[in-house]
Amino acid sequence: MKNLQTIPLFVFLLPVFFVLHGYRENLGYIHPGQATLLAGVYLLGSGIVVCLCYLLYRNVPKAALAAGLLLAFYFFFGAIQDFLKAYLHPLSRYALLVPALVVASIAWIVFLRRTGRSFRSWFFYLNSLFLIYLLVDATPILLSSAASSRARHRIDASMTRSPIPATPARQSPISISCSSTHTPAPNV
Repeated sequence: MKNLQTIPLFVFLLPVFFVLHGYRENLGYIHPGQATLLAGVYLLGSGIVVCLCYLLYRNVPKAALAAGLLLAFYFFFGAIQDFLKAYLHPLSRYALLVPALVVASIAWIVFLRRTGRSFRSWFFYLNSLFLIYLLVDATPILLSSAASSRARHRIDASMTRSPIPATPARQSPISISCSSTHTPAPNV
């Protein structure tokens, strides 16, 4: 529990959540190996962003919070824009949205630079939030995987049975005559 307050796991849980959520929404269309590779690339990118922010702050908690905001804007820009397009359409234009996000990022970076807070409660909240999100997204994937595994097992078991029933005598095929001399009159 104490680790959730001191270690900024959320910076690395954010890209994992992003990929896992996309995988769950497109379950069956994306190969698990591709999702794992994408998560690895995003984790590497997140590590690089945290390192760059650390060069600015020389403080791990502040660097993690700055990187977390930048990564959140990166990963959820499309969702933010879609939300604004649905509810506040004039604000969804790039000409307004991108400058607003840049100003918000600069304000956050300046705030973090000037503050002396420890952010333990923020770490606990963000770490817990993304762990819960991962659990919520992983559960349907695991249940679907278990269900498809059971279905495959049933199919494999049915394939081992003989398709020809074991009867002592073969029955003769039924022949049906299709010749007819009477044709119905057309409805007029």
